[in-house]
Order: sequence, then C-alpha cells, then structure tokens
Amino acid sequence: MPSEFPYPRLDHWRILIRARAIENLVYFAAVNRVGSDGSDTFFGHTSIIVPWGDIISSSGDEECVVTAEVDLSKVYRVREKLPCLKEAAL
Repeated sequence: MPSEFPYPRLDHWRILIRARAIENLVYFAAVNRVGSDGSDTFFGHTSIIVPWGDIISSSGDEECVVTAEVDLSKVYRVREKLPCLKEAAL
C-alpha cells in the first residue's frame, strides 16, 4: 500500500497498517513516502506486517529498501484460528 502520511501522524500510521494486516489476515507491505514537499514532511517507516499484526521489518525516516521472508503457512495458521475469512480464496 503506497502512502503519503506526514508528521505528526506516525502513531496513526502504525495502528492503521497493523489493522489492515489483521483484518485481512494477510502479510501487508505498507510503503510511506520520505522527504518534504514544502508544506509537509513525510516520515517513512515503510513496514512489512504478518497476518497476526506484528511488524517484522521496518525502516526509519530515510529512503531505503525493506525486505522480509514471507511464510505463507502463517497465513493458513492464523486463518484457522480466526475463520472470519473462510469463504475468501487465498
């Protein structure tokens, strides 16, 4: 999910990206802009989140590449515990 969240909304960013992973029971990659456009300063903190909502990889406020290993069996295990999406295809 590409985004342009500016300061001071870092706490909102962290809550919302974790919520997207949890509510969809998926790995979630949330990419946020860095730098400034004159009126706003963007904080980065690009992150990769597991289906249970834990952030497994994250950046700071500078441009960089964020990577993580994805274990699809975690998706299946979480969806077994929380069958709210049992009708959805993987």
